[in-house]
Amino acid sequence: MHGTLVAAPERAAAMRAAIERVMLARAAGDVEAVLAELADDVHYEVMGQIAGQPISPPVRGRVALRSHFKGLFERWVWNGMTVRNIIVGADNAAVETTGTMIHTVSNQRFQTDFCTVLGFRDGKISTIREYCDSFTIVRIAGLAM
Repeated sequence: MHGTLVAAPERAAAMRAAIERVMLARAAGDVEAVLAELADDVHYEVMGQIAGQPISPPVRGRVALRSHFKGLFERWVWNGMTVRNIIVGADNAAVETTGTMIHTVSNQRFQTDFCTVLGFRDGKISTIREYCDSFTIVRIAGLAM
């Protein structure tokens, strides 16, 4: 391995603060506050598949994410989720969350866990990879399997 695996304390604190702002904004359904923490060319992806196809296509760029997140925040409510752990590295972080989500279309509530892996560049989040209980998400959302 090459390079530094741990961020300097002040950089780690700034990354952690950005993560906390994003998680609070997501719980509040505040798309603009989430976007404020992202790089212009951010890459967002939900990891997991339905019958060999991505659950959701990858989205690139803050402009494209605005529309994607608006729809996502209308269909899913995260305000019952809490952060269990934040692990900060030199240029990336992992965020473990747990709690209750709501699918607004079906009004179903369910207990779940997420792991979000974030990449940072120049103080902004440049990559977001979400790992979730894809089986439950697909079942509740009524997506084809």
